[in-house]
Amino acid sequence: FGLLSKTLAIQLTQGIGNVVMFAIGLYCWTQSPRFLDMFALRRELRYLGTIGICSVVIWIILTIVAETKGRVLLLRFLITTDYVVTILFVQYLHTHYVLVLCGFDYGLLPWAVFYAPCSKKKYGPSGEHKISGVRSLSAGVEPITSETALRMVLQKSEYLTLFAQFLEKEYSLENLLAFVELHQFLGEMISEYQVLNESWNETFRSYVLCEEMPLSYINQQGQKDEWGTKFKMLHDKYLNGYNSVYELNISGSLRRQCLQIVEKPDFTLEDVVALLVSVLQSVVYLLIDSLTRFRQTPEYHNAEHLIIEKGL
Repeated sequence: FGLLSKTLAIQLTQGIGNVVMFAIGLYCWTQSPRFLDMFALRRELRYLGTIGICSVVIWIILTIVAETKGRVLLLRFLITTDYVVTILFVQYLHTHYVLVLCGFDYGLLPWAVFYAPCSKKKYGPSGEHKISGVRSLSAGVEPITSETALRMVLQKSEYLTLFAQFLEKEYSLENLLAFVELHQFLGEMISEYQVLNESWNETFRSYVLCEEMPLSYINQQGQKDEWGTKFKMLHDKYLNGYNSVYELNISGSLRRQCLQIVEKPDFTLEDVVALLVSVLQSVVYLLIDSLTRFRQTPEYHNAEHLIIEKGL
């Protein structure tokens, strides 16, 4: 800044920084897949974008319009504030949404939205249920059941990310997101309170989510004994009919059972577990139907060959 005054150099530095930060946030917002909205990531980016716009407007007013004696003092205050906010924002991303920073490199951006505040805990049942070894999901190579194929897709992030993108194109991604959240909720509640449910033990306990899948935001809310609140949040999100945030395609009778339990003043955890296991079974049928079509796509076969070549 040899040709510029010290004050003008500081002003330009701050202004360029604000514009660049706003442009990066706008790019992430527009380029992120539509289904990230399901966990309110775009809403956060929208808030940050609003802050960025305000910063740019304030900078323009202070540097171009306002010619007051306190302008330099205000400018220095804003520069310091801008620096502190930037540091805190980067720390927030690193702590709460770490996959946002590495998602573009590792292809895991769709799962960044599952990260909950103040938690780096990742969810996954015990390793005894993992499907070991490299196996092809193509029917012509090794015939396997549809449920086994779904387990393998859920277990490996390479398949799971492509499957999520495929479901997004089919406008049915809510099935996968609901499965993840309901499975995490049931797994934690059944383990914590030793609830006996044969369908869970025989079928769903063996489902293992990929290691990159963190615990969802709803399942991180409150304490473990606040399961009733979490259930109502899940109900409003997926099971409340036309009033749901993301409506699942489940039977009317099952939906009515959900509503009856929510309206009961003294519903028990056993009632909730039995109901959600039934919902989970319906969601699995929907996912298997989509998985059959997904396994016929070129994207799936390319990923399959790559995984086998790498021995993953």
